[in-house]
Amino acid sequence: MKLTPVQEDQLAELAAARHGIAKDELDGRTLRALSARHLARVVGGRATATNAGRDWLRHQRTAGEMIRGDLAAPRASNLARRIARLEALLPVDAEVQIGAFFAHVQDVLHGFWKLTRNLPDGRR
Repeated sequence: MKLTPVQEDQLAELAAARHGIAKDELDGRTLRALSARHLARVVGGRATATNAGRDWLRHQRTAGEMIRGDLAAPRASNLARRIARLEALLPVDAEVQIGAFFAHVQDVLHGFWKLTRNLPDGRR
């Protein structure tokens, strides 16, 4: 199943939120699209990712998917392998310190995957 980048970002945000996110704080059209695909649900005014949504995210973020997809450049492929290795080593619900801030591991890894996807051919 293919999602737009906006839908993927919102699904990742929902998956990272421990107690869901207030429905009013999210883009309604994107949330309806995710709900129609059974990747998210709204209960009591709060939106959460479903188990199917979390599984979809895990599946999309594997190195095999990334390398077979958009990553033909050697630099991007190398980076994807390293991110996949980090993903396998770090606990899913952990937080990591980046400078003076703490961030959820899934958010950091998601940012790394986005960066890797946006590398054109490994050149700056």
